[in-house]
Amino acid sequence: MENSQKKIQLRLMTFFWINILSVVFIFLALLYSKGPNIGESAGTNVTFERYAIVFTMIGIPLALKFFHSQHEKIRLLSLEQYLGKYMLIYSIRMAILDAVIVLNMIGLYLFESQNCIYMTVITIFALMFCYPNKNSLLIKESEQEPLIETEENKNNE
Repeated sequence: MENSQKKIQLRLMTFFWINILSVVFIFLALLYSKGPNIGESAGTNVTFERYAIVFTMIGIPLALKFFHSQHEKIRLLSLEQYLGKYMLIYSIRMAILDAVIVLNMIGLYLFESQNCIYMTVITIFALMFCYPNKNSLLIKESEQEPLIETEENKNNE
């Protein structure tokens, strides 16, 4: 693995673990601040809960599918372009999942919704699918196809 790929891998790992630990810490602090009787108040907002569930169920597969489809598109780029775009699509995937978590934490804070607790936990588990893979940073020469057709390529066909 090249030096630039190692640096990107280290950045992604750092970003991943900081993101996971901060989300879990904030979630646990929020649960602690609400106390043991969370969700027993009659002030819950059913409409917000429904939208939070819908956004969670749309956001998780959207983030994972977006990353996969974009990753397939950038596989044939040069190494420098690939690594730059990989960082971008990885960050977007994490941002989508973080937005879903923040939405559910807002519902937990404002309405003490138990459904928002469940949706936050589910989304935190979905973040585990975002663990940066070292093999995805490697571009194999056999997978790369030339982007520009040259005389040599025309003769080989």
